[in-house]
Amino acid sequence: MQQMSNCWASRRSRWRCPTGEARITGAAKLQAKYVIHTVGPVYYAHAPEKAAELLSSSYRNCLQLANENKCRSIAFPAISCGLFGYPFSDAAEVALQACREHAGNLLHIEFVFFSTATGTPFLDLARTMFKDSSTADTTWIIPPEDLHYKMSNGTPVLLGKGGFGSVYLGVLNQFLGVCVQGSQLCLVMQHMSGGDLWSKLENDETGEYQWYRKGRGIALDVAKGLVFLHSKRIAHLDLKTPNILLSNSDEAKISDVGLGKLISGPGMIATQAGSFYWASPEQLLGQATTTMSDMFSMGTVLWEICTGEQPRQRRLRQLRVPEEAPQAVADLIQRCFVLEPSDRPTAVALHNTIACSTIFFEQRVKVASTSWRACTRNTDSLGLDLATSARKITKLTTWPTH
Repeated sequence: MQQMSNCWASRRSRWRCPTGEARITGAAKLQAKYVIHTVGPVYYAHAPEKAAELLSSSYRNCLQLANENKCRSIAFPAISCGLFGYPFSDAAEVALQACREHAGNLLHIEFVFFSTATGTPFLDLARTMFKDSSTADTTWIIPPEDLHYKMSNGTPVLLGKGGFGSVYLGVLNQFLGVCVQGSQLCLVMQHMSGGDLWSKLENDETGEYQWYRKGRGIALDVAKGLVFLHSKRIAHLDLKTPNILLSNSDEAKISDVGLGKLISGPGMIATQAGSFYWASPEQLLGQATTTMSDMFSMGTVLWEICTGEQPRQRRLRQLRVPEEAPQAVADLIQRCFVLEPSDRPTAVALHNTIACSTIFFEQRVKVASTSWRACTRNTDSLGLDLATSARKITKLTTWPTH
């Protein structure tokens, strides 16, 4: 009833939708971006041909609105199959044919049924209608022989090597296509030219990628990625700095999502050597893993950013606060390392803490800058030189000056 109330609340006042047409509104309190409203035909009020035309129009107009608003997925009920009396098998044929012809750029179409009697005809017909793979969209398939990522001397470009395989194509983000060769499936994605975070930190002699400089922004980007993955109930299970890739502008993206499962199978995830320093205790012990396993790994990633060091032998020293990171971030890392997975922070909580810490730090920098200008303007009257002023400001702000 609550969901029905929320759906009703998303409708506009004095708003109507004729049979066969569709309207789109915001989703109010529903867990969706939009609600698309349509009215199917009352089956016995029309000739069968007219009823089929109106029902097809309902699905077609919904799909058109979803594509126009750049939706990635849509969920349908069995339109007109309830009180409107449309025969289930006939409705299934009309609905699936409309989806097949007018899906457009949608990646996912779901049907939600409230009874087996309604769903069975749809499922049976779908198995038959979509069995022929020759009707599938092949525009994204790239022939293996068309992939040429090599040095001028013909040597493949080896960008990284880990516990689950070697990376020759590059660091990836935007999806470009797929390459299928036998049972092997490869996603071809946009090259990320900034390299991986592990390498950046390893060669960071000036501290450019530590917390108070670029590290905060990178940590926030990774947190956003985890929020998205976990909202889809996806656990990465191999989160580590070698799998955090950077663009030229140091925008961070999480890579190798699900790579461990793809290459080695679920049973190998916790024991691959490449992930030992980041793996959660439950992974190492072969126990059940959840999205909270990623939060343990994220704690190690944050520790690396703050210290600029690598987690050798899983021996992580205490952070120096506030020289290396604010107290809130140090506390956040400790919470990520709690042995009980359910006691670790969620991705949303971690993101919010990092975001608030970032805002707080920027505000303190502004205060320090203002104090510096005030002191330098009044050095003569105060009898202070610039070095004395600088030391005084540092003590007042208790914040690192680099």
